Amino acid sequence: MNIDERLEKLTERHEALTATVELHDKRMADVEEKLRHRAVVAEQNEVRAGQMKDLFNRLGRIIQIHEQRIDTLGGRCPA
Repeated sequence: MNIDERLEKLTERHEALTATVELHDKRMADVEEKLRHRAVVAEQNEVRAGQMKDLFNRLGRIIQIHEQRIDTLGGRCPA
């Protein structure tokens, strides 16, 4: 193999490596975008979970108030 053939092979390998790195960079950019999106979704889910917790606490309080009212009325239904 002469020097020109070696240079040609090295050039081919360099081009292939460059293409591989560019593909890797694109995939990494896609992954980073997906991670940013998932972080936003996770934050929204935390807000929703907090809202649900508040609603359940309010519902529990309403149940307690109704149970107390039933106990106060002696278990009889008001007319």
